[in-house]
Amino acid sequence: MKNFDLNTMFNYIEGSTINIDNFNIENGHFLNGAINYAEPHRLGSIDIRNSRFKNIKSENGPIIRIDEMADKYESTIKFDNVAIQETEAQDRGGVVFSTNKYTNQILSFNNCKFIDTKANSGSICYALDTKSEPYFSNKNEIFNYHTFSTNPIKLEFDTESEREFTILSGDTIHDNIKFILVDDY
Repeated sequence: MKNFDLNTMFNYIEGSTINIDNFNIENGHFLNGAINYAEPHRLGSIDIRNSRFKNIKSENGPIIRIDEMADKYESTIKFDNVAIQETEAQDRGGVVFSTNKYTNQILSFNNCKFIDTKANSGSICYALDTKSEPYFSNKNEIFNYHTFSTNPIKLEFDTESEREFTILSGDTIHDNIKFILVDDY
């Protein structure tokens, strides 16, 4: 599959199973990722093996986007021996974008290669937190400060910011107050 601009690649329902082997996907854009796992539709299982995603773009998670859900479903998404290269998210998650606390029970990457993946935050994975990240069999090999990112967990003062100030109700803030968002990494 080459040269496309789509909402997502699959339409599937709970209880369905999609198996893909030796499939190449190149030069495209997905509005909601190649795989969009979301309620109330698109909750089946997907198994992708020995395939390649190359030059795929999206705002968040060009390969997979998993939205927040009320329940955990019994479906899984597995990538085995898949090469993912030159993917780019305009914002977060160069491969995976997830705001779902169950992602660690849904999504796995086994023996996959990640080459030149890009995003403003999490060039491979942007997840709700470290506990909910998908499984990566080679995480120790691919991990660095930019490859994984989570939702911010706290604010810290910027090194140039004022450290002490008083703000009363109705006051206008005139001090130089700067914060940085800090995630689990």
